[in-house]
Amino acid sequence: MPKAKAFEKEKNEKFTIVFPASTVGRKGCYELREAVRGLDVKLITLGAVIESADFWQGFDVEKGSDNWLEKADLVVLPAFIEHKPRRIKKIIKDINRERRERREKRRSKQASKSKEVL
Repeated sequence: MPKAKAFEKEKNEKFTIVFPASTVGRKGCYELREAVRGLDVKLITLGAVIESADFWQGFDVEKGSDNWLEKADLVVLPAFIEHKPRRIKKIIKDINRERRERREKRRSKQASKSKEVL
């Protein structure tokens, strides 16, 4: 898998929830729809709309693009069955990589400061 690039989180006008799956019952789309009903949020969907064309009618919904993660305030996948949650795994991998890189930078700075003191 190619290394992901670092990104800057976009500032959203509305709290933005990303649903990284197809709109199908086993992925938890019905539960998500009920959970956000009446809330002033934007939904970004990444998969096909399988349940019905008007499934998200009445909601502020956008079809995700390549920069969906930069727009996300929250990523939610309330799936009952998820055999290969590739997008979620990629997010976790990228976050862990960034944390390691930040930790290594801090340690390097601390080591440089310690050498200066000596």
